[in-house]
Amino acid sequence: MPNAMPYWMLSGIVLIILLGVWRHTRQKALFPQLLIFSGQIYFFEYVIMVLFNSYEYRPHFVSAPAYQDSVMGAVVSNLLSVPIMGAVVVIYRLRLRWILLIALGFAIIERIFVYLDVYEQHWWNEGYTFVSLLVFFELAKRWVDNMKKGSRLVVYVSLLTFSFSLAATMMFLLSLAGVRLFHAGVFADPYRDDVLVATADAFAKALLMTILLIVTEKPSWRYGSIVLLTGLQLLLLSTGTLRVYISLPLYVAIYIGCCATVIAIASVFYKSLKRDACGWNDETRLKAVVNSR
Repeated sequence: MPNAMPYWMLSGIVLIILLGVWRHTRQKALFPQLLIFSGQIYFFEYVIMVLFNSYEYRPHFVSAPAYQDSVMGAVVSNLLSVPIMGAVVVIYRLRLRWILLIALGFAIIERIFVYLDVYEQHWWNEGYTFVSLLVFFELAKRWVDNMKKGSRLVVYVSLLTFSFSLAATMMFLLSLAGVRLFHAGVFADPYRDDVLVATADAFAKALLMTILLIVTEKPSWRYGSIVLLTGLQLLLLSTGTLRVYISLPLYVAIYIGCCATVIAIASVFYKSLKRDACGWNDETRLKAVVNSR
């Protein structure tokens, strides 16, 4: 069986669940919430997978390089399966027994992936997965509860993780397309080195964008930050930390387009978030969903 098959099967299952939840609830917050959760998971996996080499995905989505293939496998977990099930837990207000079953299901899937040799554990194991998912799902419920209450800290961090998810995904796509590569000299594997710097770079962008979205509604300030961000890219290029494999004007144009896209999407999201906690205050619909379980 091709290595990619288990990943495609898992993706298909969770996407069917996502479609079912959307058709059942019509929660307008569903898709933004996935990006909030994925941003949180990106940060967690950056620490355990990139910095501390906890495990390796082997989906063989691409023949080489191996680390980029591993990151693509991580996308199935970080952008799809775990955020989607997190949204299910939150929307249906699932109790502990269901959360235990979902976390156990992920741990079993992890063991199956190891058995199929499509995923390799280094120091990580299924027990860590089980416990970390229990914590994540409970945190997700509390997170949305506080967002509904209008907690400024939760709203601002939600905006940050939402923007970080978008920015990090776009940065990885640029690397995957062979457009650019970061080089810090920290790791021997140049592609792990790239993910190390690119993710930190994406977080810095998201943080700056979040601050500007919060402090000003003027598009000139928000989109004007792209000038600063582009200047920083040119600085990294001049020091050799960034290597570009297409013409510089084309790279700058693509980069500006990516930054503008993140700002535009995050601006719409933040406006919605301020107005109605991103839809989670739709108590009538939420109660109807809960009562229909």
